Amino acid sequence: MSRKCRRDKLCTVSDCTTKHHFLLHNWSPKRPDNSITQPSVNCAAVNGSFAKTCLGIIPITVKGGNGYSCQTYALLDDGADKTLCDESLIQQLHLTSRPVTFQISTISSTGSTTCGQEVDLSVCPVSGNGEINLNNVWTVKQLPISTRSAVTSDDIIGVPYLSDLQIPKVKANEVRILIGTDFPEAHIPLEVRSGSSHQPYAVRTRLGLAVRGPVPRPFVEQNRTKHNRANINFGHSNDIILQQQLERMWTSDFNDVKFCDKESMSIEDKRALDIMESSLSYVDGHYKMGLPWRADDINLPNNLALAYARLNQLKHKLSRDKYLHEMYTKTVSEYINKGYAKEVDNNGTNSKRIWYLPHHPVMNVNKPGKVRVVFDCAAKYNDTSLNGQLLQGPDLMNSLVGVLLRFREKKIAQSADIEAMFHQVHVIEEDCHALRFLWWPDGDMSVLPKTYCMQVHLFGATSSPSCAAYALRRSASDNANKFPDEVIETVKRNFYVDDCLKSVDSEEKATKLAADLQSLMKMGGFRLTKWISNSRSVIDTIPDYERAPTIVSLSPEDELPYDRVLGINWNVNDDFITFKIKKTNKPVTRRGMLSIVSAIFDPIGLLAPVTLRAKAIVQSLCRRKFGWDEAIPQIDHDEWQRWISNLPCLENVRISRCFQPKYFSTLKNIQLHVFSDGSETGYGACAYLRITDENDNTACCLVLGKSRLAPDKTSFDTETRTVWSCCVMPPVCHAERRT
Repeated sequence: MSRKCRRDKLCTVSDCTTKHHFLLHNWSPKRPDNSITQPSVNCAAVNGSFAKTCLGIIPITVKGGNGYSCQTYALLDDGADKTLCDESLIQQLHLTSRPVTFQISTISSTGSTTCGQEVDLSVCPVSGNGEINLNNVWTVKQLPISTRSAVTSDDIIGVPYLSDLQIPKVKANEVRILIGTDFPEAHIPLEVRSGSSHQPYAVRTRLGLAVRGPVPRPFVEQNRTKHNRANINFGHSNDIILQQQLERMWTSDFNDVKFCDKESMSIEDKRALDIMESSLSYVDGHYKMGLPWRADDINLPNNLALAYARLNQLKHKLSRDKYLHEMYTKTVSEYINKGYAKEVDNNGTNSKRIWYLPHHPVMNVNKPGKVRVVFDCAAKYNDTSLNGQLLQGPDLMNSLVGVLLRFREKKIAQSADIEAMFHQVHVIEEDCHALRFLWWPDGDMSVLPKTYCMQVHLFGATSSPSCAAYALRRSASDNANKFPDEVIETVKRNFYVDDCLKSVDSEEKATKLAADLQSLMKMGGFRLTKWISNSRSVIDTIPDYERAPTIVSLSPEDELPYDRVLGINWNVNDDFITFKIKKTNKPVTRRGMLSIVSAIFDPIGLLAPVTLRAKAIVQSLCRRKFGWDEAIPQIDHDEWQRWISNLPCLENVRISRCFQPKYFSTLKNIQLHVFSDGSETGYGACAYLRITDENDNTACCLVLGKSRLAPDKTSFDTETRTVWSCCVMPPVCHAERRT
């Protein structure tokens, strides 16, 4: 922007030739900006000052969730976007914390990396009224803010319009918490008292009185306090979540597979399940249940203004893309025509649970021509969101790895999915008003929008997966006496969300199972469709309108196509699992490299040896604190390019979908062999199945792999490597045992 400025005058600072005001001059020495996109929070206290100038420092009481509390001073900092506290504070309160790495930028320092802790606590005035919860507060070694900038009753006794104010005294001499604008409720002014120019003013907040500005000083103290010291605070943050997730991944092993059966539930899960069970009914061929609210007396604020603002953003987006507008309108119209949504009157209810949901389009590159309407249930208004008031509910889904492994058991495989699964589970009438949204009739954006409300569970609601899974399981249990056990077990063990993957021994079993599953699903209000199988005989028994689109018009001479099942590429004709690598031109930076590695979906670890090498390169850059978009050293660049150049070779890898070869007869012996090893780079395990049939034919097949990077800053000897590699064996064995 400065290059295009028409102002002729340059900066008045010596040796600076840039067109900017001298107050915007960068006084720090130039150096490579390695942290331009690092997660950061900017907060500063630097030297230089005048007579006593009060900041918004107030005495407060800090409480931990464990019952401990203490009194200290807090700075209400309008220029910081993150709340910080002194490390000594959490030690005094004996708080449980979580490690976090972030960067602090000050007036004299930019992007200094800080390792601290993340804690949850609450604050209130010294009087004890008006508690405010502060979640995800970061700690620093010491807050460089002096209590000399805190006002006392003696400071304002000579200010007529402030002299009647009483400032509480506490037995503390440190400012140990800085409250940023991430908690605006602490900054809201309830009363303001001010004088003329250059006089202090007082703001009454929920936490007490905050006095700012210069206050009179006794003559003796003025002579005693002549050091130059000022406190300046300001800030912003970015890329915080990405950095935290990445460093957590590099520095510790993560248990993505729990080797325990899901028998125990939290108190919240039990409450959610109770709500589902107590509110469940079966109406017009569909299950209907209430939303699992966190509390019975929830009163939602009126967020209609937010809904209008987001609808205006959507209008701009749709105005620029005629095709997207047509597809989005078609989808919303289908919702209304199918009874998923209906028009409502804004003044037609006295419900305290009225909420307006923003919505936006989402398109899947693997499903061209389809636009999904996603409701933003996480959108906040007055620090409240719908998802924040709903319980997630118990995890009733099967393990992704378990479903895929069971899909590989038998010779005849078939898959299908439930059409619009969430929308087949209805919501009770009194909860529908919390699912309101704004839309233009027939998509005509030239008219005023109307109010509609969804009658079904939504894509985007945190409770929808659990509610839909519960309805699916109830469909099986409520009709268990009408179908064979294998049909009921298929619903319980071979579904992952709305996808059904099943393998059986014979074509006859597959045909019968497909028909029974469709009948059972219909009884629960679900439509099981998009069927595909590696057996043409099974496909022939499926009506054209229930087949997958790729085999609707399949002729006997055509080969069966490729299909994607739970993100895995399945060569249906030859019955192999294959891999499709997307060619992307990403920059060779930490951000670009991480994007490429994360795009390789490999839930059962068949490519673990390949992806581990790339993850190790990114880990090395992370360890050396390279910026997200910073150029990397040539040696790392060359190693990455070698890995990238070999990536297309993965498309030549083919692994049999079925553990059993086609020529195998009845099995008489099955053995599972698990191997593990470790090094300073990483550790892992793999499982092979060795099977023998009654004709003494023997075959081996790779079942599952697991690999992990070695924890950062850890030195491995042979014994340690062995221990770490054994750590991944229990999940591998457990997945096999469950199958």
